[in-house]
Amino acid sequence: MSLYERYRGLSDDRWLHRLLAADRSGTWRERVVRRLRHGCDDPSIPRLPDRQVQRSFVGMFGLQALSHAWVVYRVIKARCLEFGQPLSSETRLLDFGCGWGRIIRFFMKDVRGDNLVGVDVDPDIVQVCRATLHEGRYEVVAQAPPTVLPSAFFDVIYAYSVFSHLAEPTHLQWVREFARVLKPGGLVFATTQKRSFIEYANTLRGDEDHPWLRSLATAFRPMETVLAQYDRGEFVYSPTGGGGVRDASFYGDAVVPEHYVAQHWPPDLEILSFDEHTDVQALIVARKPL
Repeated sequence: MSLYERYRGLSDDRWLHRLLAADRSGTWRERVVRRLRHGCDDPSIPRLPDRQVQRSFVGMFGLQALSHAWVVYRVIKARCLEFGQPLSSETRLLDFGCGWGRIIRFFMKDVRGDNLVGVDVDPDIVQVCRATLHEGRYEVVAQAPPTVLPSAFFDVIYAYSVFSHLAEPTHLQWVREFARVLKPGGLVFATTQKRSFIEYANTLRGDEDHPWLRSLATAFRPMETVLAQYDRGEFVYSPTGGGGVRDASFYGDAVVPEHYVAQHWPPDLEILSFDEHTDVQALIVARKPL
């Protein structure tokens, strides 16, 4: 029995608890406490990868990582309903930049597994998804299109914390590819850092624990100049690089203003909203016209 068939009637918050119960990391005592809090561990539910793998991608693991991903999932699900594309078993959904699959696992109770696709530039993390998620299809993509993804195929595409890292040429190439692979009427969800992220980076001292934060400590300076660029509607980018396959030629930290999106996204993606007032990053929602 698929996860969709088994859990489609479960509420979103109870589904979060089920996924947390599948975390097999930590000490024996920690695992017992999780089972007492969140219920029995169902072996068919996707398990979490090693804590170091989780932390290296999102700076957190376990409860914190999944709780944050649950918020992202809830925002996307609500916007799908708001903009006339409610999730169903037959929704074809693409997680662009899926990482270790912390978000796509939430959609497994709303969408049949054979309609879920995750892609990433990192072949190692794609292997982690294949080994731990049980359902869905996971593929490697190059740092820039084209891809072998079929045209006019997906109902929903989301890219969480991806366009917050892409250099401008790569950003524009992927947006055009989204327009190609999206069905007419389909939705794109993409996030970028908020304006306040520029100010946050300028508070860092360079002695932080996480390597990303240390690299960010030198980005977006001088702050007043960078804020002025953002306010003029310019693409703001620092080539901090993520290491490995995410090199600084296309990967760093990006803060993209609403005016830039309105002016530079392709005409076959209609911008529905640009929301900086979410609990996640600034959220861009676009639709491919019918």
